[in-house]
Amino acid sequence: MPKVILLYREPVSRSRSFFYEKKKKNMTKFNCVEDDMKTPRQDGLWWEYYYDNVDYFDNYIALESYFTEILAINYHYFSRNQLEVMGEILKFINIDKKNFDGIKLEPVNSSKEAILTSKMRKFRIFRSYLPGPIEKVIGTATRKALRYCTKVESNDLAADIRPYLQNSLSQYEKFRDYIKHEDVVWLRKSL
Repeated sequence: MPKVILLYREPVSRSRSFFYEKKKKNMTKFNCVEDDMKTPRQDGLWWEYYYDNVDYFDNYIALESYFTEILAINYHYFSRNQLEVMGEILKFINIDKKNFDGIKLEPVNSSKEAILTSKMRKFRIFRSYLPGPIEKVIGTATRKALRYCTKVESNDLAADIRPYLQNSLSQYEKFRDYIKHEDVVWLRKSL
C-alpha cells in the first residue's frame, strides 16, 4: 500500500524563497529575483534553475499511477495551521495523534533578516556591559546589516516575476483545479 506526501507551494513565493536561499548562500551575484531569473540556465542539476520547472499537474497525475494514497498539502496552509496539518499527516501514516498531545511547533526562519534580528536581541544584553563607543559601533553595524537585508527583500517584492513562471503557474492552477482548491487533500485509491 504505497503512500506519498506531496507538499506543494505557489510558484511566485516559491521562486522568491529559492532566490533568498541562493542569496544567503552566495550562489547568485544579483540583488533581486527578477535579475537572477533572467540569467540563462547553466549546465548542471535541474534544481540549479529552480524557477519555472515545476510540473505540478503532470507530476500529480504520475503519482496517482504509482501510489494508492496521496496526501497533498498546500505549503502556505501548513505554515499557518501546523498542528492541524500534523494531525492529518499522523493519520495518513497511521500514527495515533494522542502520542503527540502537547507537541509545540516553533517556526524556524533562517532568512538573513531573522538571523540578524535574533543576533541583535542577543547582543543587547552583551552590549550593555561594553564601554559606550564599542557598544555604539557594534549596534550601528548590526542595524545597517539588518536595514540592508530588509531593503533588498522589500524592493524585490515589488517586481512582477509571473511572466518568468508561465509553465509553473499554469501547471499550479491546473493542479489546484484538479484537487478542487483544497489545501489538504487525501486521495485514497480503491483496489
